[in-house]
Amino acid sequence: MITRLLFCALLAVSLTSAYAHHSTIPPTEENEPASIFSALSHSEVVEVTLKTNLQQLEDNIKTEDYQPAEFTFTDKNGQTITSEVEVRPRGRFRRRVCSFPPLKMKFSKSQLANNGFVTFRTVKLVTHCLEDKSEATDNVLKEYLVYRIFNILTDKSYRVQLVKINYVDTEDSNEEFSRYAFIIEGTKEMANRLGGVESEEMNLGEEEVSTKDENLMAVFQYMIGNEDWNIPLLRNVKLVQPNDGGSMIPVPYDFDFSGLVDAPYAVPNVDHGLTSIKQRALLGWPVDPRQLKVHVSLFKLKRPLIEDLVRDFKLLGKYTRSEVMDYITSFYNDLDKIVAMNNEAVENKTKD
Repeated sequence: MITRLLFCALLAVSLTSAYAHHSTIPPTEENEPASIFSALSHSEVVEVTLKTNLQQLEDNIKTEDYQPAEFTFTDKNGQTITSEVEVRPRGRFRRRVCSFPPLKMKFSKSQLANNGFVTFRTVKLVTHCLEDKSEATDNVLKEYLVYRIFNILTDKSYRVQLVKINYVDTEDSNEEFSRYAFIIEGTKEMANRLGGVESEEMNLGEEEVSTKDENLMAVFQYMIGNEDWNIPLLRNVKLVQPNDGGSMIPVPYDFDFSGLVDAPYAVPNVDHGLTSIKQRALLGWPVDPRQLKVHVSLFKLKRPLIEDLVRDFKLLGKYTRSEVMDYITSFYNDLDKIVAMNNEAVENKTKD
């Protein structure tokens, strides 16, 4: 018994050490280059204001055209910063189904320089999408939680900042409203933080992608019930090419089609035989069972942090948090099934 307890203790210490830099959302370091995203990231929810022609934004939901806007926020030092920016609708599917589109915001190089920021010019905003305020808010908050859960598992992830946006219409003084949204770290900034650059190379094989990072991502996608991703097609995955020439690092985004978020417009992936958005399928490439074992141990080790994150996220109602917690629990009940599916895939690959 003593030997077994000692082994378990040593394993926990080993995993904690090995994944120390994966423990929480990557913090803003003192020596981190100042950016719009880092200036915004100073509290759980930051209130911001976006002034633009809202009717024009909604009318041009299917275009790639930017329009002028004004963005105001208060940074970590209490300084109010107002910038002239450009904003446009973004996304593919959401632009077709949302009454209010997700947005991409671009800052000018000169204004960034004037405020002492490095030139990471663009950030994405995940907005409320639906007209129903309660449902729209829950969808935004649950997708935000998904990003935060992945932050707990790895720093090779997009950082996010929850905001409450005050929308002000420049053409109609009576058209003002506030909604929750979140800002996603720009891809260039994320890649730079990871010591690399974005790669848009498609049709990569598994030998060209970091096995460790791909498998961790695949198990995470199974956890949240998301099958809306594909590395060779660069579907909802960005690739980072490390500056040291290492294998490509896949970084996922867009989780609204996951079972955990359960957006009303999401549909199950019939290509994998799914009939419900809540069902799961293990995608990705088969991996050495020893590598999967490490990741299974990591998910177990991080379970208390993940559950605390959900439990303490009081912006979501108690019932919704309970639903999210139940879905996460069902993943942990599936860990043996994941191992079995991977082992079977490895055996079939060996036979081929």
